[in-house]
Amino acid sequence: MTRSRMVFWIFFAPVIMWLFLLIVLPLCDLLTMSFRGENDYGDMVWTMQNYINFFDEPVYWLTFVRTCLYAIVTTFIVFLVSMPVSFLYCQAGAVAGAGRIDDHAFAALLG
Repeated sequence: MTRSRMVFWIFFAPVIMWLFLLIVLPLCDLLTMSFRGENDYGDMVWTMQNYINFFDEPVYWLTFVRTCLYAIVTTFIVFLVSMPVSFLYCQAGAVAGAGRIDDHAFAALLG
């Protein structure tokens, strides 16, 4: 293995482990828990009852729809705010000198 490839894996391995341990494993656990439920005797069994309850109960469904709407509206507002700010940021860097953004250009942008 070449040195550059080894350096790549030294820096890439912790990222992969972090993603796997803190994102993928909990999501897999939540997925398996969503298919589990108790039967009449209190034993844990595989069931679709959680999903049936989700679509039957209006409270769950409306909460899900409201959450999606909030996410869409928030994304749109962030887009509306961030695009002009990024444009001004790039313009300030171009004025500062050859597209390089330094502290003075950023301070001038802020006022």
